Amino acid sequence: MNAPNQRSRPTIPTTAEPQPSRLSRILRAGPRRRALFLALVLAFVVTPVVAAATIADGETYVLAAGETVDGNLYAFANSVRIDGTVTGDLVSAGSIITIGSDGRIEGDLWAAGSEVHVEGEVSGDLRGAGYQVEVANGGSVGGEMMAAGFSVEIDEGAGVDGEARIAGYQALLNGEMGDNVWVSSGALEVTGRIAGDLNAEVDTSGEGGPPSMAIPGQPRLERNLKPGLVISEDAEIEGDLIYDKLEDVDVAIPAESVQGEVTAQIRETLVGGVSKPKQSPFLTYGLDVLKRFVALLVVGFLALWGAPRLLAGTADRIGSETAGSSLWGFLGHAGAAFGFFLLIPVTILLFVLLSALQLGGVLAWLVASASALTGASLLFGFTVLRWLARIAFALWLGRMLLSRSGGDTAPSAWLAVGVGALLYAVAAELPWGVGFFVDLLFVIVAVGALLRTWFRANSRPSGFGDPLGADTYAAAGGD
Repeated sequence: MNAPNQRSRPTIPTTAEPQPSRLSRILRAGPRRRALFLALVLAFVVTPVVAAATIADGETYVLAAGETVDGNLYAFANSVRIDGTVTGDLVSAGSIITIGSDGRIEGDLWAAGSEVHVEGEVSGDLRGAGYQVEVANGGSVGGEMMAAGFSVEIDEGAGVDGEARIAGYQALLNGEMGDNVWVSSGALEVTGRIAGDLNAEVDTSGEGGPPSMAIPGQPRLERNLKPGLVISEDAEIEGDLIYDKLEDVDVAIPAESVQGEVTAQIRETLVGGVSKPKQSPFLTYGLDVLKRFVALLVVGFLALWGAPRLLAGTADRIGSETAGSSLWGFLGHAGAAFGFFLLIPVTILLFVLLSALQLGGVLAWLVASASALTGASLLFGFTVLRWLARIAFALWLGRMLLSRSGGDTAPSAWLAVGVGALLYAVAAELPWGVGFFVDLLFVIVAVGALLRTWFRANSRPSGFGDPLGADTYAAAGGD
């Protein structure tokens, strides 16, 4: 096996059985832990477990052209690029995951990140989740495809041989689809060929535009579709077309583009002209988990890049000072709420008093503007604080699970955040209001730990140098 990146951890060869990797030991653990860990990282189904595997993590992982990894490859990094060959499955999480034009995955691809690009060949199935999931020109998927994201794209010159199930805001099917396709999205455009049926749950109202996605580091898309279903005259649907439509909305379907039957399923218009399709609660839960996981993953990798030692120190306190952190977190939330709501009556009082003075009207508006800016800044800052707290809690979760799985070395911070983000998303999206309270509890504890870490570090002359320096960061698996 060739391991081109220094951060990769190949299995240790023995004369007997290969030594299982850390991830393999997790997957071989008890049924409850295994089910919890696999629930989201494998999207919707279970991946076969093999002992022969390579684990790679760090800031960047590149499998160069001409290099080969025998067996499965588990790559967790900010940037993952495969230009060589993986003879088994590739399981990857990161900010940008790319299968280059020379890359070849002989098994399945399981990928989650901000961007997932397939420019080469995936012989098996594709399971992808991200802001953008793309099978680019020249890319191919030999098996089935299951993808969820803001934008899922099959470019012209790309192909998916098996069935495809797509969920997200927009889907662009401009390539070759070799079997049936199911799409649930706000916008769908078809200009390519579909060898089977197309079943589309799409917002056919045509109103509004692309939603604003407040995810840091989101990629720039070449196209943002308006809500609606568009079947071009160049499209070829060899099977049937089944789509949803509002009762009072007409959708233009070129007759020459569909060889089978065209069926429009009428949906009732609800209050405000908004139509909500019926979905399985399990599908809704799965999609909500995927969206939260992707958001945590993207923000987590950015936070590890920008404030690794702060996150590591916060994660340490979550585990060692839970009670004190909970109190600090509660006081922090209460103080932020009190300060924000106190700002409103103070602003109104100053506005009234200054308006009665000569030239007070100008001063009153300046005070009001300054107050609004202050309130917006406080809200933004507290939102950022809560997201950093979520990432720190995910880091703690991942470190705890990976450390219990065994191994002589501390788990990588990148790998720990990826695993912890999965567990956090599964718990925070539980139905019937349970997820809301779980998320609130996690955030309160983590905000308190983060505040204590920050104040203690800045109360010493050495700052983060000693209390949260190299030793703490190394314990988190950082570089």
